Amino acid sequence: QIALAIRNSTFSDELKCSLLEDGILDKCLGCSLKYICDGINQVVNDYVEKTTEVVNNFSFE
Repeated sequence: QIALAIRNSTFSDELKCSLLEDGILDKCLGCSLKYICDGINQVVNDYVEKTTEVVNNFSFE
């Protein structure tokens, strides 16, 4: 599910924390998953860089 969420976030979706959204937590401080969340943006950037390839350029004149 984590990998799917990361992939979906690269297609104009947004990564969200269900614990915050559902009111289970009111802040990230003290959450045992904070370490993962802090690094998730870098994971997304790495995924986009490794999986994005320009196959052709078009010029409209």
